[in-house]
Amino acid sequence: MPERYPPPGKYRVRNYMGKDRVMVVKCGGCHRIVRYLVEDIAAVKGEDWDITCPPYPCSTCGTRDAMGVFLKEATKADVGVMDIRRPWKVVTIQKWKTVKLGDKV
Repeated sequence: MPERYPPPGKYRVRNYMGKDRVMVVKCGGCHRIVRYLVEDIAAVKGEDWDITCPPYPCSTCGTRDAMGVFLKEATKADVGVMDIRRPWKVVTIQKWKTVKLGDKV
């Protein structure tokens, strides 16, 4: 039986976690570029996430099919210059519904 390509488990986030490793995601449709720290993707998506898959669809055009992913090592020249998407805060939204007076919610 031929070997499966890529080998299972080879391209997992846990294999690429390290200091200043950056996941660069480029949309082929609108050419938007977004950069994430690999550690942040591991914290949000889990260490078993396939690093070749984009973590989120493009926020500009909404596609996930035309997106390319590659890894980059951040250098000293990138500090203070490179824009990185980082998890910031979780927002909880209060949902409301209309019920008749006396009905249980």
